[in-house]
Amino acid sequence: MYAATLTLALWLGFAKMIFCIFVLLYNVPVKQVQAGMDPNIPNMAFFRRYYTEELMSLEALPNNGISCIINQDILGSELFFSSYPDAWLREYGREQYFLQDPVILTALAAKHDATYLWPTLPFPDVTSLFARSAEFGIRQGLLVVRINCDKRSMCSHANRDGQFSPEQQQAITTIFDRVLDKHAARKKVTQKQIDLLQCLTDGQSLAEASKTLKTSESALKSRLSSLRSKFECETTNQTIHIATRLNIV
Repeated sequence: MYAATLTLALWLGFAKMIFCIFVLLYNVPVKQVQAGMDPNIPNMAFFRRYYTEELMSLEALPNNGISCIINQDILGSELFFSSYPDAWLREYGREQYFLQDPVILTALAAKHDATYLWPTLPFPDVTSLFARSAEFGIRQGLLVVRINCDKRSMCSHANRDGQFSPEQQQAITTIFDRVLDKHAARKKVTQKQIDLLQCLTDGQSLAEASKTLKTSESALKSRLSSLRSKFECETTNQTIHIATRLNIV
């Protein structure tokens, strides 16, 4: 009994240590892990707006919640979405379950593209987190991890019924890959848009940028609107934040 307790304590300490290391290395915003509410990270509404077809396809499959993080790196992520039950999200954040979540730990530690059923995750569920999530109907899940240079993207798809057929696994993987392809395509910007972003990053207003670039303010407003659409942003600050993270400026 003592040996089992000691082993559990050691595994828990190890899991928390690994998570803290990755928080330091990848600067995972706690608010983002908890509920995706970092004001500089476009999240729920934007995901639904720009990936409506893909989200509808995911939600058409048996599920009790879907969570997606797009292009996580040392500065945070570009996009976050979660449809897990509100009660579970509140408890998850309040109890800081992200410190011990095998799904999060696996995604952060991934070195290559991979797909896992939750029971096969390389990080053990030493605190019975999945048993707790089962009380909210989240009994089984599939994790898809994609690596792009130093960026990590993940889709965690929970299934109330606890089973995934090979066809369902392939469908989830294919749909998430389509999301990532569309996300990458939206990031292409023109030189004129880059020039505008540089002015905004330097703290210039549109009126000031108009003089710097010798372009009408209405034309710059049109470019900014296009950039917001490309970056799935609602505000200029979000647009600048994403552009900076993408090393565009």
